[in-house]
Amino acid sequence: MLIAPFFMFTGVFDALISNGSSVLYTRAVGNYDTERSRRILGEASVFALITGIFMFAVAFLMGDHLLALMGAEEKILEYGKDYFSCLRFIFLVIPLHSVLNEILYVDGDEIRVAISSVSMVFGNALLSFLLIPHLGIMGASLGSVIGTALAFVITLSHFFSEKYRAYPIFSFNAKDLREMFIIGSVDALDNAADCLYVFLLEIFVIRVLGSEYLAVIAVTGLVYDMMSIGGGIDEAMK
Repeated sequence: MLIAPFFMFTGVFDALISNGSSVLYTRAVGNYDTERSRRILGEASVFALITGIFMFAVAFLMGDHLLALMGAEEKILEYGKDYFSCLRFIFLVIPLHSVLNEILYVDGDEIRVAISSVSMVFGNALLSFLLIPHLGIMGASLGSVIGTALAFVITLSHFFSEKYRAYPIFSFNAKDLREMFIIGSVDALDNAADCLYVFLLEIFVIRVLGSEYLAVIAVTGLVYDMMSIGGGIDEAMK
């Protein structure tokens, strides 16, 4: 839970890029404009890579300082640093993985997205379970990295299949990028507000109640997410 704000902050860029690019890509596909769809894919992929490198640099250079800023007890802080030691490499692929998954939905390859998502969740859990007895908390971190990398490879395989093969055109178009950011800005601002809220809430809980109460926030957040998923399923079945 201590590193949750890092991933939520990454979600700001995810929304800014993936939501906007998926809309523009859908329009191009609907208009049978193959060249434009490939260009949107290329532009979004490049910007996602740049974002991933930026987030990794921030996590690598400032991650420990930001964790210390939250004021956790020394033992909890050491656990956080150990867990974050390998996990920071995930930031290199998270933005690109998010963009490509959105493209897969548009291309009608939902099954591959589902397999990728399941492999990430269960891969992280299984590998962490196997590695923790040997590496401790760092084993959980390494397991998450391997599981995420596996999910990314599964998503990437979409672009090498015969049925969906599409090669991106790597170019730069200011108009496309501006439209992409405008479309994704609403969700990005919403994610930014959530990130700030969680960050401030964790600081408050740690400094007023103690680090052990972070588990309460984690469980509450999990219950809320499950309720949201249940609500979405209920609406979809109506």
